[in-house]
Amino acid sequence: MSYYRTQALICKAVAPHESMKYLEINTFPGQRKLNQQKANQYAALMQSGEMRPVDIDVALCPGGLRYLMNGQHVCTGIVVYGKPYEARIQHWKCETETDAWHLFGTFDVHASRTEQQIIKAARPFLGELRDVPLSVLQACGSAIMMLTTDPPSFGTVKTIKTQKADMLLPHSEEVQWIASLSETAGKDRRGIFRVPSVAGMIATYRKNPDKADEFWRSVASGEMLRRGSAQWNLSNVLLSGVTEKNTLGGGTRNRVFYTYCIVYWNSWRSNTARRCVKFGAMKKVPCPTA
Repeated sequence: MSYYRTQALICKAVAPHESMKYLEINTFPGQRKLNQQKANQYAALMQSGEMRPVDIDVALCPGGLRYLMNGQHVCTGIVVYGKPYEARIQHWKCETETDAWHLFGTFDVHASRTEQQIIKAARPFLGELRDVPLSVLQACGSAIMMLTTDPPSFGTVKTIKTQKADMLLPHSEEVQWIASLSETAGKDRRGIFRVPSVAGMIATYRKNPDKADEFWRSVASGEMLRRGSAQWNLSNVLLSGVTEKNTLGGGTRNRVFYTYCIVYWNSWRSNTARRCVKFGAMKKVPCPTA
């Protein structure tokens, strides 16, 4: 672990003006938006004596930067309460910027950090990926995790919360390529970039980057698509959400859409017409050809 507590736990009554100082450093990327109603509820509990001692955590980061990692709602509650309130304060030393957002992901006492919040926290520290849209980073992180097994893991996979964000930089070439495809697509075609279809894009890119770019750029843009072609058929499927069943669980749905991507890719690569996809006849998930 490259983040560690710099000193013993401090227990003290934190005054409203001290809480304001903590809130001034509540600037870490990915931090939740303040829920004023929750802060007001905390203040009411403080007033009634029902509130436990609150937790405040501060990260000491490279370059002398300080961030409030945990405690924005209780600090705001103390300000609303208007009097000092008992708090447990911890300061954490982070050796690197990555350590900082890893630390951020550990705080979920009342409401768990979401993947979106953790990836948003990581984005400023992802080098060449810092300007990639958050939605693309999320989809790529999930898709890359899906592809860590053979066949891909289509159901929910329990992971360390920061694991999907950790996957991004080692696969930055693939992430940047997906981002470039996303830029090609208009707003009415963003539905193409679901997690299973992004997994399909990456799987084909790993087989043949040049051909994958040719194939998926036409699917993403929708330009010059020939009716009945593999790209045209796949584009329609991904945009309409067509499946053989009207209601599918998440894992099954992921498998279905990923399979559509691979089947139509294989059809295009072999120059074989494919009007439909019969999932019932498939004993296993197809692999993309080169």
